[in-house]
Amino acid sequence: MLKVRKAILSDLDLFFDWVNDPLVREYSFNSTSVTLEQHTIWFKSVISNKSSLIFVFSNEANELVGQVRIQNNSSSKAIIGISIDKEHRGKGYALNMFQIACNLYFKENQGSSIHAYIKKNNFGTIKSIEKAGFLLDSELVYQSYPCYLYIKYFSE
Repeated sequence: MLKVRKAILSDLDLFFDWVNDPLVREYSFNSTSVTLEQHTIWFKSVISNKSSLIFVFSNEANELVGQVRIQNNSSSKAIIGISIDKEHRGKGYALNMFQIACNLYFKENQGSSIHAYIKKNNFGTIKSIEKAGFLLDSELVYQSYPCYLYIKYFSE
């Protein structure tokens, strides 16, 4: 069973490690490494932004396994992203992380939708997002990369 909490300022270094993991960079829409200065500015702004939710997940052994970020872009649309710690990939955490994060988001944002832009070569995330109830909407180019757009709609 996964535990979840909102990210806090003391998570800055943890998120810095996660964001610069080579596989995270590969699947990101900006593949260049992030400096600590850039990350600090971004992280502080995101955790203080009421339109952003960043959740940190841990397993039964209290090991930190990853994060999900949901960014509200409008009153009815949000964008979701995920990263899993390299020691915990392939253990099935992504599906539960998506489900938990979406449920928490929809409690406060009924009638909204969550959009996931996923690079076409990110097969693990595609599999997890589909199992989490996201529907394939389209194939498109997003930030210069061919990708899929998946959408999850609020349902009672």
